[in-house]
Amino acid sequence: MVQLYGYYGDFSQRMVLRAARTDGVAGDRERTGPWLTRSGGWALARCDGQTAAFQVQGSPRGGAEGDEKTEDGRDLRDKRKLRDLLASFAKKESAARGCEDLRLPSVR
Repeated sequence: MVQLYGYYGDFSQRMVLRAARTDGVAGDRERTGPWLTRSGGWALARCDGQTAAFQVQGSPRGGAEGDEKTEDGRDLRDKRKLRDLLASFAKKESAARGCEDLRLPSVR
């Protein structure tokens, strides 16, 4: 099951920074970039001059034998699915709210 969330305003910046520390993502005390882990990810944008954060959590089902694997053994295909779901959601939400500078995570 996969869940999608959108956070807006100062609260969203605090959420992202806390999640980055929990996930071990590089960043400083006030800023980080978008990222993707094996169980979720974050995309970032600016809405009315404030941070907007879009989150995907969960694990898509699927994957066939012989799919590419990441170093930790998780299907790269699943990470691509998570990123695609997050990208679609973040693009729709950003457009609906007039957000700018949408930054999406890469799949590694």
